[in-house]
Amino acid sequence: MLIECVAPVGVEAFFERIFFRVVKKPELRYKAVMEKIPMNISDGCKPKIDYPCLWQYTVIATDCRLVRKIVEEHLGDAPYSLTESNRSSGGKYVSMNFEMTVHSDYHRLRLYEVLTAHPAVKVVL
Repeated sequence: MLIECVAPVGVEAFFERIFFRVVKKPELRYKAVMEKIPMNISDGCKPKIDYPCLWQYTVIATDCRLVRKIVEEHLGDAPYSLTESNRSSGGKYVSMNFEMTVHSDYHRLRLYEVLTAHPAVKVVL
């Protein structure tokens, strides 16, 4: 069984095609295995973005203080907005809205890379 979806991931490629393969385990359980296959972006898949523009990220992390520290260290005194939007019912995860003006593809993707590199950050959308 093969389930296909297309999602934006990583900095190296703007999009990768992701395949989920269902594998039958010896203990009669099934497990989804994710395989990433780089997509050829020369066919016009790259989004057209006019810079500078206001860009928004949703960051899901385990500690909002660490996310604030990451952003402050990377951006210094550049203007941005970082607000807590939601907490999980158990309090283990926090969702935050991060908004700032980006000036290039490199700038936008570098922010994504910095956020996703930290172990406290679980997801960046």
